[in-house]
Order: sequence, then C-alpha cells, then structure tokens
Amino acid sequence: MGCNPFTKNRDRLLEAEVAKVDWVFRFACAAYNLVRMRNLSRMAIRSA
Repeated sequence: MGCNPFTKNRDRLLEAEVAKVDWVFRFACAAYNLVRMRNLSRMAIRSA
C-alpha cells in the first residue's frame, strides 16, 4: 500500500472542521448561559 496524498489533506480538513464546530458550540453555550443568568436575575428581583 502506498501513501495516499489525499488522506493527509482529508485529516487536516477534518481537524479544522472539528475545531470550528467546537468553537461554535462553546459560543452557543456561552450565549445560552448569559441569557439564562439574565432571566434568573430578573426572577430573583421580582420575587424579592
């Protein structure tokens, strides 16, 4: 079996895509948590 030059490029592309998805996931989680904190603080102020 010879070395396939496309395998190296595919692996590099896959690694970049995983990093991109990880960044988007972390950003979405942070945005969700910020909105959740805002809503929880509003509820705490109303009940106080």
